[in-house]
Amino acid sequence: MALLPAPPHPAARNTAARYYAALLTGLSEIGVSSRSLAVDDGSGEAARDWVRSVPNATLATFAPDVVTRDLGSRLRRLRAPMSDAAPVALRDALDRELAAGYDVLHVEEAHLGRLSAGRANAVLSVLHSEARDSRAASGDGMRAALRRARTIRAERIVLRMQLNIRTISRELAEDVRAAGAAAPITVVPLSLGLAEYEFRPSGRPPTVGLIGSMTWPPNRAAALRLMKDVWPVVIRAHPTAELLVAGWRADTLESAAVGLPNVTVLSDLPDHRSFFDRVGLLAFPIDVGSGMKVKVLESMALGVPVVTTPAGVEGLRPPLERAWYAGSDDRTMAAAIVEALGDEAEREARARRARRLVDEQCSPRAVATQLVELYERLKRPIA
Repeated sequence: MALLPAPPHPAARNTAARYYAALLTGLSEIGVSSRSLAVDDGSGEAARDWVRSVPNATLATFAPDVVTRDLGSRLRRLRAPMSDAAPVALRDALDRELAAGYDVLHVEEAHLGRLSAGRANAVLSVLHSEARDSRAASGDGMRAALRRARTIRAERIVLRMQLNIRTISRELAEDVRAAGAAAPITVVPLSLGLAEYEFRPSGRPPTVGLIGSMTWPPNRAAALRLMKDVWPVVIRAHPTAELLVAGWRADTLESAAVGLPNVTVLSDLPDHRSFFDRVGLLAFPIDVGSGMKVKVLESMALGVPVVTTPAGVEGLRPPLERAWYAGSDDRTMAAAIVEALGDEAEREARARRARRLVDEQCSPRAVATQLVELYERLKRPIA
């Protein structure tokens, strides 16, 4: 039984939904049956149609509840954070499903963690750390700071209620432990539906790109750093190079692009593929940001070489040598981009190594096999 914050679909705009689709695909490939309940973000019908094509998988979706903001509801959320993150109809359906019998309950993402709390044969899958990500947020005012503090408090409360936790990187496991969680923690990486990504390592334009939701502080900080501190150095070495910054609410960066040569900002692209078709190099100078970075994995899967920091490849296991270009600060990041733009053959060679890396570590089958090993440890007789 899987509980998902969004309907799974391999072509969804929602990055997490593509990962959920790979999760169900991998379980199906190794013969594991899955029943999923998901919060509907408006894509439920398409997701249900897609799941019908996945052997041994079923999906039901539930519209979010209307959020009430009266004093009573606010006090309830303060006493029991995240208790209303899942719609009432979904919670009722989950109770019925569990009463009918199940082996393991797999709950994705901490804000739904109250539904796995206290269950011995359940695992909460943690994809990021609010506490770590908040370090990239600054200058948003007192209201935003208070909102982040409430979210971090809620995360800690939920993590401490779990009996079993899965994280997608060793660093995230450390975050979870620092939050006070006492549960056993198993590290299993994200999966990527690699059949959905056409590998094209050659013939790409000399365009550097960065894509991501600019509402996530680490993405926004990385984009501003790339534009203001790294790109002026790159453009002096390669005057004809282009920079494309794209993603949800990227328009909020347009003022930062004023006066920068050869920089284009595109907001709210129809899908991630339209971005990757236009770039030959992904540059992601992220300093703070927890979890595996799906855009880095997708770039590697598609044949777009990556320039990033160690935080950008969090969750990928060694050996990583010469599968990506490393830059730890503005100087080394700019130097790595300049090096990459100057050697097309080396870019292609690294793209091929990177694809092999994600094939080995993040394919649906590879990840599902590790998850089933975890499930087998969790299973208990259910009356």
